Amino acid sequence: MKTHPKPSTADPGDAALWRLGGVLIMGAVLSILDATIVSVGIGTIAHDLGSPLTTVQWVSSAYLLAASLTIPLSGWLTDRFGGKAVWLGAVTLFTAGTLLCGFAWSAPALILFRTLHGLGGGLMQPVGQALFARSAGPKLARMIGVVTLPATVAPVLGPLLGGALIQGFGWRWLFFGVVPLGLATLALGSRILPGRAPRIEPSQPAFATTSPAHRPAPVDNRTPSTVPPIARPDYDTSSTEPHEPPNPPVDNGTPSTAPPEPSSPSADNNSASTAPREPLDVRGLFLLPPGLAALGYGLAAGATPFAIAGAVLLVAYGLHARRAAAPLLDLNLFSHKPFALASASTFLLGASLYSSMLLLPLYYEQAEHATALTAGLLLAPQALGSATALLAGGKILEKLGPRTTMLTGIGLSLLGTIAFTQLDHAPSPALLTASLFIRGLGLGATTTPGMTMLYTSLPRRKIPRAAAAINVVNRIGGSLGTALLVAVLHANSFAVAFTWALGLSALGLVPAALFPKGPGK
Repeated sequence: MKTHPKPSTADPGDAALWRLGGVLIMGAVLSILDATIVSVGIGTIAHDLGSPLTTVQWVSSAYLLAASLTIPLSGWLTDRFGGKAVWLGAVTLFTAGTLLCGFAWSAPALILFRTLHGLGGGLMQPVGQALFARSAGPKLARMIGVVTLPATVAPVLGPLLGGALIQGFGWRWLFFGVVPLGLATLALGSRILPGRAPRIEPSQPAFATTSPAHRPAPVDNRTPSTVPPIARPDYDTSSTEPHEPPNPPVDNGTPSTAPPEPSSPSADNNSASTAPREPLDVRGLFLLPPGLAALGYGLAAGATPFAIAGAVLLVAYGLHARRAAAPLLDLNLFSHKPFALASASTFLLGASLYSSMLLLPLYYEQAEHATALTAGLLLAPQALGSATALLAGGKILEKLGPRTTMLTGIGLSLLGTIAFTQLDHAPSPALLTASLFIRGLGLGATTTPGMTMLYTSLPRRKIPRAAAAINVVNRIGGSLGTALLVAVLHANSFAVAFTWALGLSALGLVPAALFPKGPGK
């Protein structure tokens, strides 16, 4: 009796998405890692360039402020030129700025090159998220941890890697050491990132439709097929004009005699469309990005006039966006309940994550007198916990549902912070290390549900604008949370500051309780 081999149940589309996610991770790591890696070398740079520390502090500030200028533009640029072109252009600008920073001959030159650096870095994260969300489709819940991993891990690894490079090679290698990774990212991105496809219906949901006539056939890999499934996502639906959507890159198991699809990106339609496009919101461009930059600088530096000016510009943008036909950042997104809940969660997560990433190294360096490298090593358990939760987050979300996953993650984050509120009573190092790992698990678990709900609840055409908006919200949350805890720490002990950080994390329970209860699909 002949036995027939059992058809493979592996989905080649998964491998393609993991490759795409890997490339986008490289870009996100470049931008986030480089925003934190330089912080440990400020003193060395000031001494070597013969500049006061107050001047060299702008090396870090210039990067963050420049990134604030380009994040709101990312949605419009993606719609206008396509995600692949914008992302590769951002990586090119970032890598060129990095190389120039390594050759800087003075503090003003270094600050100028860091500004160039930040302009590219600010685009990479939101554009990368939009590219992945569109390509992942219904698999987003299972794979979203891939592109959100750098946001929680890179801030911990930055000081660790920076301390090692300075001690081993000198401060210029904070920049030279990143250049090969930038070049590799460009080479891989040009081959793997999906190109633009014909435009889709504006009303078409991102990953599902309500009409059975428009719903893709169910995927059943148990049925043999004579056509190999498409091995990679070959389209980037970056545009908005009505057109028949491309066939989704899945195998529906239906036998066919058609020739197999090529495994290489041969259908890259990256040319500009002749259909009308939304014009650039020039007035919004002069209100929103400068407002974000001024607010961020004012809060970080304690410069009240800048913070007030930034807040006024943001209010002015809000009034303008209500009347504008095509605003730079669409505030109507926040009237959509899933987006509003995800935004509130992201705001509080940003406040909790970035403020704690200021407090934790400061505690180890000032209270425990650890070096920057040692402090980075001591923070590694939190990065490990975050990575563990993010990589397993998709499966957990599908099993438990968004609400339970969020509440569990926040609970773990609170549990991992309690020990640091008792620093006045000298808790054991082993307890603090275990707490950091638990805290990392919680931070990682709270990332997946919000991002999945955000992207899967919107039409595809709105994903680039949504990615820009959610990154703006995250940045504002981080700035406000950091400013708050710096002010608390200035007048109190580390234990009191961590108690406030515990309160910030607890606030996340409010939007989390309103998340959908059912399993994530």
